Amino acid sequence: MNINPASYLPLPPGNLGLPFIGKNKIFPKNYQDYIKEMYEKYGPIYQSRI
Repeated sequence: MNINPASYLPLPPGNLGLPFIGKNKIFPKNYQDYIKEMYEKYGPIYQSRI
């Protein structure tokens, strides 16, 4: 059985929001500001549920 070593890597950091809702209810109207804030907080690679 082959096991992919990449499957053991940690996920990127980020704010995942609320279960089942994600960030839809709290996603800002200006998504560019949100993306800039996430970039400044977590760097160029992050995860977020929308």
